[in-house]
Amino acid sequence: MSLYYEANKRNVQACSFTGNGTVNPNAPTTVSAANAAASSCISNPGAVFTPTPAPSTTKGSTSTGTGSTKGAAVSLLEGPHALLGLAMTGVVSILGALWTLA
Repeated sequence: MSLYYEANKRNVQACSFTGNGTVNPNAPTTVSAANAAASSCISNPGAVFTPTPAPSTTKGSTSTGTGSTKGAAVSLLEGPHALLGLAMTGVVSILGALWTLA
């Protein structure tokens, strides 16, 4: 919203939005004052970071050098809960269909 205000040459009516918006009279008037206000919001800028992704541990995958992997699909028999979940989804679907038709 401040970019819109600045683009309209700081016209107070630009941010009125039919009485639903206001302009902060205490807002910084210079770029250096705005930068100082922004830097005061974060006490330690070094504490903010983007974590790096963990290395892939996919079983049987090999890199081809283009970012794709081979053998990354998981078998249905990999875990017992996969088949149970698939079976339960089928049962719920059939019951839902019967209930809809009843």
